Amino acid sequence: MADIYIGRAPKEDYEQLMDMLDDVFFAEDEEPRRDFRSLLPKLYKEEYDPCYNNFIIKYGGEIKGAVGLFPFDFMVCGSRIRVAGIGNVACTRDSRGNGNMTKCLEAALESAINDGADISMLGGDRQRYGFFGYEPMGVNLRFRMTDRSLKLSGIDMDYKCDAVEVKEGDTARIEKIQNLLRRQPFYPVREDEKLVDILSSWCNKPYAVEENGEFRGFFTMGNDGGIGDFVPAEPEDWFKLILCAMRLGGRKEFNISAPDFNPKLAKLLSDACAGVHSTHVESMCVFNYKNVIEAFLKLKAQVSRLADGKVTLLIHGKRCDEKLKISVKDNEVCVCESENEADLELEHREAQRLIASVYSERRGELRPEIAAWFPIPIYCYGADSV
Repeated sequence: MADIYIGRAPKEDYEQLMDMLDDVFFAEDEEPRRDFRSLLPKLYKEEYDPCYNNFIIKYGGEIKGAVGLFPFDFMVCGSRIRVAGIGNVACTRDSRGNGNMTKCLEAALESAINDGADISMLGGDRQRYGFFGYEPMGVNLRFRMTDRSLKLSGIDMDYKCDAVEVKEGDTARIEKIQNLLRRQPFYPVREDEKLVDILSSWCNKPYAVEENGEFRGFFTMGNDGGIGDFVPAEPEDWFKLILCAMRLGGRKEFNISAPDFNPKLAKLLSDACAGVHSTHVESMCVFNYKNVIEAFLKLKAQVSRLADGKVTLLIHGKRCDEKLKISVKDNEVCVCESENEADLELEHREAQRLIASVYSERRGELRPEIAAWFPIPIYCYGADSV
């Protein structure tokens, strides 16, 4: 029987790992075939050591399965939330049905928990990843913008400003983008040297919007002319970004995602949009409920007045059981461990739906003033998705 290895990929397996992943995901592509190095340079450039960030299973030296574990951080109201991004969940065609994907994913999740991750995020089928504790969570507002809706809202469609592609080495614009993000109560922690690679995820390109040389925000645009991430310097600058994107992409209609913790921007977009709906952000798995609830409930308190109240939840979590007292007094949030009797006992996925999903079957069991605290506004920009 061939020797079996389960663990992080050795560095010398880089080419074998990339060939295996590209074959699993893109073998049926028409030429030119996609590849992970082009799609996600922030993760798969050799200098970023994707081998260390991949848990693999090898039979006799041949990689048969792999799961990427790519850590990154959010800053939320001054608190650092550690995120375990999961990607490239794969096994070769000749080894499916043997539990290889499960073994690699369980190894990755065990490592993430041991390393102190607060939450994990991935994209994928709800039922498939629900088995591992994931649930669609977060609130993403999707605004449908059209040239007609803009005109009828009084926007000057002839307004001129410039969209300038941001490239590696453009330190001035990179600094402006970073400073803009760091002014927000929620932002992803991104190294300056990796920013362009991050914003270029999924075949996007980053553009700074400038008006007479003044920075007015940035957006990313895909090959199809669609807008990815969208962050105006001030909420009132939203239409400048949109007009630049419409001219650049040659489109008269597109969707824009915006977080619901920026109500001023959301109102401006909703006034001018042709339609809006809310969706989940991604599938997520909470490891540390205390840290996640406290950080994002404080974020919600910054943009909306929370009713006074307190509740104790007993959560049978993925990492461990947590009994938490959550209280709000004069819009000040406190989350602490408790020895008191729980008001509500929740299984892991029930708890995730209660705190951060659009729908929760258990939220109605809370007092109305408590239920109004949820969902907490967990968010992830598209460029940070794995």
